[in-house]
Amino acid sequence: MKHSGKARKAAFKMIFITLVLVILLPVVGVLGALIGSAMIAVSVFIFLVWVVFALFTLYFFRDPNAACRSVPGS
Repeated sequence: MKHSGKARKAAFKMIFITLVLVILLPVVGVLGALIGSAMIAVSVFIFLVWVVFALFTLYFFRDPNAACRSVPGS
């Protein structure tokens, strides 16, 4: 018989591939959740750095009243 046992081999191959995919799905989900939470932490840090930058910029480019001493005779 030319095709003897090939159907069972193909069935086991399909079952194995789908098993691997079913196992990988939660793993990918957990990794996505971890990366997502890490991205939230990074974005919070970047926002805080931006707030410090904005405050520094506003302080650096402020327009203070200049206190000039009056020199007699000038």
